[in-house]
Amino acid sequence: MGMDVFGVKPTSRCGSIFMRPAWAWHALAGCVITLAAVETSSCREWHSNSGDGLDAAQSIKLADKLDALIESGAVPRYIGKFGKKVKVVQFADELEAAFRGEQSVELADELEAAFKCAQLMDFADELRVEDVCEFSAFCRASGGFEIHSQ
Repeated sequence: MGMDVFGVKPTSRCGSIFMRPAWAWHALAGCVITLAAVETSSCREWHSNSGDGLDAAQSIKLADKLDALIESGAVPRYIGKFGKKVKVVQFADELEAAFRGEQSVELADELEAAFKCAQLMDFADELRVEDVCEFSAFCRASGGFEIHSQ
């Protein structure tokens, strides 16, 4: 299973679709949400196939922020510091919130599956600075985006 992020009004081929296996998407989304909390806050369901996403202006702001984070070294530091362990903890926290009723049932199911993947996979090798660069380029050219699963 994978996650597909579709551009709403792509301005180039790069903004049409961004695809990753589910475990790699969850690692990338966790990084993006953590490091760009303000820019990502309008999208509530990064780990779901609900079609949630950002509009064109928000996508460009996110791309600008990600580029700045890459240039400043924050993204490589995040990847180096947070491997599998933090991603598992992050999923556990989100899963706990879902079971407390703070998230939708569908999201709880998605998070439970992601949590199980996180326990089995080594995310440290799954997330690379290049992934964040590619996602930034996608955001910039997407004209807004929607997140879905395959």
